[in-house]
Amino acid sequence: MAKMTLKNKGFTLIELIIVIILLVVVSVGAGGLIKISSQVFVDVTLRDELISSVRYAVERLNREIRSALPNSFRTLSFLGNTVQCLEYIPIEVSTIYLDIPVSPEGASENLTLIRFDSNLFDDSLDAVVYPLNAAEIYEISSKRYSLATQTLNTSGNVWTVQLSTANTFTADSPTDRIYFVDQPVAYCASEGELNRYTHYGYSGTPLSVAESDQEVLMAEGLEMAGTLFNVTDANLVRNAEVKIQLQFSKNGEFVNFYNKIQVTNAP
Repeated sequence: MAKMTLKNKGFTLIELIIVIILLVVVSVGAGGLIKISSQVFVDVTLRDELISSVRYAVERLNREIRSALPNSFRTLSFLGNTVQCLEYIPIEVSTIYLDIPVSPEGASENLTLIRFDSNLFDDSLDAVVYPLNAAEIYEISSKRYSLATQTLNTSGNVWTVQLSTANTFTADSPTDRIYFVDQPVAYCASEGELNRYTHYGYSGTPLSVAESDQEVLMAEGLEMAGTLFNVTDANLVRNAEVKIQLQFSKNGEFVNFYNKIQVTNAP
């Protein structure tokens, strides 16, 4: 009867070492790929969060600029240029006038206007006619006057509005347009924040209402390098132009917003 010899078969030490080395190489490669993918995901998430957090503020600023009073834009700086502001006057209502007191006519309180949407109208607004530059609007002048209380007569299609006192405007508008405007508004950049200021009046400054309910935080993470706001006034051949260059950062991620906005000069 023949004898059968059983032999134990297995891996040699060299084969085990080679397998271990291959597994280590594959693990390192896979780990690096996972790490890169995870970092890309984190970076994209941070960038999306940063964009989302500031997009509303920038889009609102752009929208308000387009609906502001022509020639009311100006830049302000405080505290050695560590606070930079863009200021403008918001339009609440505009319409066509039929008759207003214009120099050298005699002073009058009465303004005769074409019927308009009065939902946003109230007697806290000011009447402005044919503003040519910011100084004519912000300073005491004959381009902007306050209204009398209970001033609007809405009988028929021709309405009347009364000024608080009898006055005359400097000049007629070429398009017979009159604006009713609210108090100035300012967007100010300081200490890495973009804030919106309201109701500080024509003679005040945005910082005079700081830390009150008239100061609203719009965005954080703002870089303060360079000139953030620039205004080019309108002239006979071009509209006014507002340039906004803002850079925001968060956890090493940076997002730049650069907008050049033309403001139609509707006199």
